Amino acid sequence: MLTISVEVPGLRDLLGRFAKWESELARFRRQEAAQSAVKMTTVLQRYAPKRTGRFSRSLYSRVLEPGPKITQIRFYSNDPKAQFVIYPTRAHLIRARGKALRFNVSGRTLFRAQVMHPGTKGSDFVSRAVHSVRPEFIKAMNRVGVRAVVALAGARR
Repeated sequence: MLTISVEVPGLRDLLGRFAKWESELARFRRQEAAQSAVKMTTVLQRYAPKRTGRFSRSLYSRVLEPGPKITQIRFYSNDPKAQFVIYPTRAHLIRARGKALRFNVSGRTLFRAQVMHPGTKGSDFVSRAVHSVRPEFIKAMNRVGVRAVVALAGARR
């Protein structure tokens, strides 16, 4: 299983000043992260390579909280070939497990005991997707701070 992790640090200054609001901030972060995760997953799927569409359909996300001041949005793929889509591979030899490898070239069926795979280039779709959603994600995390300050101001009256 492939994991792409995005960590959202807690709002340290706000937590330092208003320690009793830590659970409230965590709740706000979780809510905004959950909404952002759905949007980000859609964007990742849009940017993902789509030769067959299987890989892009296999992408999904989860919001986790490994600690009191950290919220993570993790992206996963259950496609077993996901690592080959994202990370490049070197040229390598492929040997037949049985008698021979069978493949079609220009309408002809060929059999070989082994072939040289040229390797894969890898895709930078993750960085392009993250770059495209970054401004919206920053706004979402800013909303967390605004909601916390508004909640704090409302509670102090």
